[in-house]
Amino acid sequence: MKKILPAILMVFVLALSSCSQVLDISAKPEDSRTVVRIGSTKINRDYYYYVFMNTWSDLCGGDMDLIYGDPVMQAELNDMVLETLSRNTAIEQLAKKHGVKLTSEEKELIKSRLDALKNDPESDYAESLKSNYMTEYTLEYVQSFEVLWGKVYSYVTDIGNGIVPCSGDDVKKSFSEDFGRIKYVMVSKDREDALDIARTVATLTDREEFEELIRQYNDDANMDALVDDGYYFIKGQIIPDVEEAVAEMETGQISPVIDTDIGYFIIKKFEPEQSYLDSNYKSVEEKYLAKQFNAMVDEIMDGFSIKYTALYREFTVFKTE
Repeated sequence: MKKILPAILMVFVLALSSCSQVLDISAKPEDSRTVVRIGSTKINRDYYYYVFMNTWSDLCGGDMDLIYGDPVMQAELNDMVLETLSRNTAIEQLAKKHGVKLTSEEKELIKSRLDALKNDPESDYAESLKSNYMTEYTLEYVQSFEVLWGKVYSYVTDIGNGIVPCSGDDVKKSFSEDFGRIKYVMVSKDREDALDIARTVATLTDREEFEELIRQYNDDANMDALVDDGYYFIKGQIIPDVEEAVAEMETGQISPVIDTDIGYFIIKKFEPEQSYLDSNYKSVEEKYLAKQFNAMVDEIMDGFSIKYTALYREFTVFKTE
């Protein structure tokens, strides 16, 4: 699933929960056995397999053999899968709390889209499902969940609904307390000799203007567009390794190379400017509302109990053959 977002943003893999009163889909799982219970929600094997395998591929950058013989990476994989499942289960529960559901028209549109894909003579439907670790049930659920997520997010963050406090003072306070500002060079790991290029950039930061290094070496088009103002972010909404590095830096300081899953970052820290808030109030407000939404989701997640079944062992024993 490709998303057009700044590379530095955290993007969660869409996950699913198998026992929901919010989403009602027509397809049935091929394997409905429960792998884990998150609170009162049962995660069946179809769902768990989809999230597990896609997370594995993302974690290893496509070279999935890297995980064999690496218990640290294996533990990280299992933690990431649980985080994803828990977060999206919480989003479903938040939707239920506020009475947000898919309409019959939305369900029918999703179903017709999937039927068209299945019946397209030019598409290898079965192979596409297999290569993405999906079943028909998982595919329909992913499509339905994306719509539900958008609806509950819009509902909760709609100022008119009064769920999130969002006066001008709230936004201004958040801007002063929660926002950071950086400029960065991101060297994509898809690039040949990516690490060598990143190290070269790091050695040039004391001799060349940082903005010029961005123009020459950066692989994130979003940063190219923000090279003058810099990237304004709110705490908790960018890659954790980058955010941790920025928190330890002084204004004006430039970081060493920061290794992340998607690329190598070299960061320069700046102070947020009031003039940016004045000129970009709507953008700041949107980031503030996203933080409030995530806080609601986090609160629900904090209340979850986690109970694995014996089937979970199937996903924690890594074989080399």
